[in-house]
Amino acid sequence: MQKSLALAPGLAIIILSERIYNERIKNSPSKTLYFDFNSYINNGSRGQTPFTPAVRVMLELHDMLCRIKEKGLNEKLLEVKTIASDFRKRLVQETTLKLPDYPMSNA
Repeated sequence: MQKSLALAPGLAIIILSERIYNERIKNSPSKTLYFDFNSYINNGSRGQTPFTPAVRVMLELHDMLCRIKEKGLNEKLLEVKTIASDFRKRLVQETTLKLPDYPMSNA
């Protein structure tokens, strides 16, 4: 996610539906510290997090999502594709490096 949204590392996003949370997590003790979703839910209900969040990366994510909303997803994808294509073209023209033959991500 971070690479495709041009974010610094340090953020992971997990989305749990209410049904999955209630069926599989709510009454099951966590075996790991960072996947203790009950702790996240309990702390979130009081406006806190169980750990110090990567605030800078969260602000970067917010900014990028606002940009995507403003431009539209298709326009943002086209912009990223254009930049990636230009980078690859210059890389081949200005260096001795060769690009792989397989399709590459624009991220």
